[in-house]
Amino acid sequence: VENLLYLLALRNAAFVEESLGETEMAARWRRRAEAPAQRINAAFWCEARGLVADTAAKDRFSEHAQCLAILADALPPERAKRAFDGLVSSGDLARCTVYFSHYLFETYFRFGRADLFLKRLDLWRDFAKQDLKTPLEAPGDARSDCHAWGAHPPYHFRTGLAGIRPTSAGFKSAEVAPCFGGLKRIEASVPTPKGLLSVDLRCEGESVLGTVDVPRGLPTTFVWKGVRRPLHPGSNRLE
Repeated sequence: VENLLYLLALRNAAFVEESLGETEMAARWRRRAEAPAQRINAAFWCEARGLVADTAAKDRFSEHAQCLAILADALPPERAKRAFDGLVSSGDLARCTVYFSHYLFETYFRFGRADLFLKRLDLWRDFAKQDLKTPLEAPGDARSDCHAWGAHPPYHFRTGLAGIRPTSAGFKSAEVAPCFGGLKRIEASVPTPKGLLSVDLRCEGESVLGTVDVPRGLPTTFVWKGVRRPLHPGSNRLE
């Protein structure tokens, strides 16, 4: 898991440098990431289980390792798909709790599984049943009952369920790719440098209906079932 966090940091560093126009530094971090990715595959991939192990002995496995391996692009596509299938189906993985579920939710939405996200919100529903107004650091007898790292579900409501995300640094462009996961309606707004990007969408069978309000000066694309449709500034009606 520590190796995967390092690899993810290298990938993100390359993205940041590229965004700032530092192409040489970005290339450096990408080169630095090549060896860890290869070594992680060699040392921790368990072919028998189709999972990334937590240890070189391949005797322990976790949701954490599968999520980070997928998000850090540590695995070839075929292995990434197997790791996700194992993440969903294996009952003996060490489970993410409050803060690390951020990475779990990002992994779910990468594979379009909003239904799994909605189910794992039971942890936060239990907080509400306890009349908590802020998230615990961990389930049970936590040392902190106001832990900001556990407040990430609203982020995933907007970026995952509503599917509103920047597609370039600084939110210079955006996409709306809703993922209903069994919900019938999604209404959300995200602040951007150009103003609010808002959606009010309904899912009817295989179709999506509703409106997307796009601020002027923000190129935005709507994505549904693999089809990409450019949106215009102002109110866009989907029929």
